[in-house]
Amino acid sequence: MRDSGFFIGLLILSLMICMIFVDPVEGKKESIIWTRGADIPLPRGGYFAAWYNDGLWLAGGSYWKEGKKLWTDEASFYNPKTKNWSGLKPIPKALGYGATAKAGKDLYLFGGTDAGGNLNRNVYRLRDGNWSEIGESPAGFIYPAYAVVGKKVYIFGGSTSPNDVTKATNDTWIYDTETNKWEKSTPFPGAPRQTFSAVAIGKSIYIFGGVTQKTGEKFYNLDDAYRFYTKTRKWSEIKKMPVAMRAFWAGTDGKSVYLIGGYAEAGLDTIYRYSPSTDSYELVSKLPQSLMDTKFIYNKGKFYGASGEDKLVSRFAGLVIGVLSK
Repeated sequence: MRDSGFFIGLLILSLMICMIFVDPVEGKKESIIWTRGADIPLPRGGYFAAWYNDGLWLAGGSYWKEGKKLWTDEASFYNPKTKNWSGLKPIPKALGYGATAKAGKDLYLFGGTDAGGNLNRNVYRLRDGNWSEIGESPAGFIYPAYAVVGKKVYIFGGSTSPNDVTKATNDTWIYDTETNKWEKSTPFPGAPRQTFSAVAIGKSIYIFGGVTQKTGEKFYNLDDAYRFYTKTRKWSEIKKMPVAMRAFWAGTDGKSVYLIGGYAEAGLDTIYRYSPSTDSYELVSKLPQSLMDTKFIYNKGKFYGASGEDKLVSRFAGLVIGVLSK
């Protein structure tokens, strides 16, 4: 009987400990479990990123050194098998805050700006390990949202100035990687914006949030969201986000959208899952820390988020890897 009472007491104690350490996300089991990977050699923000050649490719952007903001053309590659970073061929110019697209085996860079605040209108393509300038974009894209469906790249909004939010647009541009031609499509609803995010699921693209400003007024974060059906090129409004925010990342596992990190009144560590089938949001996980302007690239059940901003005038040196749990 004494042994039985001992084991019952041990079981009760174990249950109490589990209750104390339950996940902080509204008492629910986390759907993404995060670990820390190897630090990136050059922490930066505003970079270009994609899943390329079976690893995380990250290039360009800006960083801080001795109180000065500097720009880089450096390209870094994280190999998930060796769990190490290595250097790759630099991008053609030190740029940041533009759009990255992977179509087929090729990488494309659009828009962005350099250290002097000059707009980049060149379209760059990485094919078979070599960069080439293949054309010119019809507009300047700084802090746009973007997504790829098939062979076409869709670029939304963004600004023509790195420092003036009033220059943001609500334009929709479509670039055909096969014909190397541009087409202007239906503008997205709502206010012109920048520093927002888009993601494609099937033939639909979803855009979320961002920041907007009218001349003479204060800028403010947005919580509205929309769906663009690429076959009909029509927009429809979806449910507003739980938080008005900017500088977050929208990623997908092919079924749901994950809105990761960002900035509201302060940096965010939250991860909201949006379900297109139910038009609803759920807080499902939290990052190890608040991160802004970090791009979380998805591959085979994992999100890879390197660098970005951890606070003002600072860059996060780390890599965080999130595993989707079922």
